[in-house]
Amino acid sequence: MPDIWRVVPIFLFVFYMLLAITPPLLIKKLPKNTINLVETTTKIVFNAAAAVAGVWAIYTYRRSKRADASKWIYNLFNEFYTDEKYYWSRDTFEYSYPLKIAPLLELRVTDRQVKLSSGQIEDLRNIDLLLNFFEHLLYLEEENIIVRRDREVFFEYWFGFFSYPQRGGLRRYFAKCGYERLAEYSKAHYKEYVAVPIKEFAIIQQYLKKNNKLKISKLETVHVEEFTDYGKIVEGKFISFQLERLNDIHILDKLLIYKPDDRNQSVFLRKALRVNPINKDCWVYFKKEFWRDDYDS
Repeated sequence: MPDIWRVVPIFLFVFYMLLAITPPLLIKKLPKNTINLVETTTKIVFNAAAAVAGVWAIYTYRRSKRADASKWIYNLFNEFYTDEKYYWSRDTFEYSYPLKIAPLLELRVTDRQVKLSSGQIEDLRNIDLLLNFFEHLLYLEEENIIVRRDREVFFEYWFGFFSYPQRGGLRRYFAKCGYERLAEYSKAHYKEYVAVPIKEFAIIQQYLKKNNKLKISKLETVHVEEFTDYGKIVEGKFISFQLERLNDIHILDKLLIYKPDDRNQSVFLRKALRVNPINKDCWVYFKKEFWRDDYDS
């Protein structure tokens, strides 16, 4: 703030105090017009002093809040990159997401009947530690304890990571496992969508003719591309549709022979991906023979 704004409140305060301590008898001896002028000037000066004091208070408060916010975000950044409890999840998210993170999260969304090993349970605990950290960041931003631009500067990489098209399983986990703020931020949706190769969709059509247990809607033809570090592994036209109930995905698993607890015995494999043009995270079924990515490396 310019130096003049530091001086003005002091000047006005001193001026007002001089007026206040002027002997009443001395004022009474002044001409009436002068007395009126003094009274009017006193009110103006008092109001101006109050206004300047108010502006100064707001400025000081905002500066204090900004300092507090900066301290908060610095401490959080320091905690995230130095606290050992985040080491495993941070490194695994960055370097082994397709191999270790995605299959486990997708399993927890659609296949909770599958028993987890002690190692998977520990991995899930570490994953939730990291996700709770970012959920808490968004809460602090929502409560104006930290500001958005600071959060973006310090953690831009991670919030961008959550929005990659290949992170569909992560967004399904946000939506289904209580991460409401992360779900909203990453534009996760709460309905379940599936995409099946056009040729294999005939199997589902045959089932629908004979059985009413499976409820689907919003059929569309979509284009699916899946990329890995090795390049493009799948590209083609699929039929996408919305499932009425999440558990109905187990009917599709049986029809297309996908076994979540035994991938080696599966004909198809399933993965959550962002699919265009519907811009939804779909459970995409791929023929296992075309599956050549980090999952099975």
